[in-house]
Amino acid sequence: MKATLEFELPQDAIEHQTAIDGWKWRMIVNEIIENLRQDLKYNNNLHAEAGKSLESLRGFIYQRMTEENIILD
Repeated sequence: MKATLEFELPQDAIEHQTAIDGWKWRMIVNEIIENLRQDLKYNNNLHAEAGKSLESLRGFIYQRMTEENIILD
C-alpha cells in the first residue's frame, strides 16, 4: 500500500513543509507530555496550584489528541 501527497509549489509551500515536519511535531508533543508527567510525579517543590495547572494542560493535550484520533504510541 502506498500513499502519495501532492502539492502545488510554491503556493502550497507552507502545507508542504507542515507535511514534511509532521514527525517533528509528534516528537515535540511527546516530549511535552513526558516533561509534564515527570514534573507532576517527581517535582516535590511544585505549588499545589501549579500542579493543578500542569495536570489540566496535560489533560487538555490528551483530550485534543483523542478528538483528532492522534496516538503517540
